[in-house]
Amino acid sequence: MKESNFPSFVRSAEIKKKTGWSDATINRKIKAGLFPTYYKLADGSKMWLESELLEWATSFTSQEVKHSAQ
Repeated sequence: MKESNFPSFVRSAEIKKKTGWSDATINRKIKAGLFPTYYKLADGSKMWLESELLEWATSFTSQEVKHSAQ
């Protein structure tokens, strides 16, 4: 199997490091529909699909650009 066909996942610690958000902030944004939902593994850890995060980041960035242009 090619590695490029296998989805990449991002752990909670990486999300917090990149965004500067706490667990509570991440959960609030998920509930509000402002951040992608995580996948919970059997050991209780939370993982996000990298592709969903990239899609969110692109959407978030374009919304910020539109907002600042007004």
